[in-house]
Amino acid sequence: MEGNIWLVGLIVLLMCSMFFMQARSAKKNKKVQEEMRSQVVIGAEVMTVGGIIGRIVAMDNSKNTITIESGTSQIVLTARAIHSVVTPVAPVSIPEVKAEETEVAEKTEE
Repeated sequence: MEGNIWLVGLIVLLMCSMFFMQARSAKKNKKVQEEMRSQVVIGAEVMTVGGIIGRIVAMDNSKNTITIESGTSQIVLTARAIHSVVTPVAPVSIPEVKAEETEVAEKTEE
């Protein structure tokens, strides 16, 4: 009878450790995917899950689609179809113009 209790305890311990390892691996994969998705910007060269390599020319966040150009063809894909970023591009940030700077510029023009 004692042997059965130890066996059940061992099985429960193994199942808990497998669950922990799986959760840890899923968290790591999610972090890698988020990092890759942050590199998906217009101008980046990407590879799709189908193996097509192209450059991103347009993104539509409302429809969750990306248009890539491969050779002379343009293909519209869902964002999840991007497998990896082949050549990352630094995202371009547009500087914001403050209202005070606009007023100063208008006054100097008069």
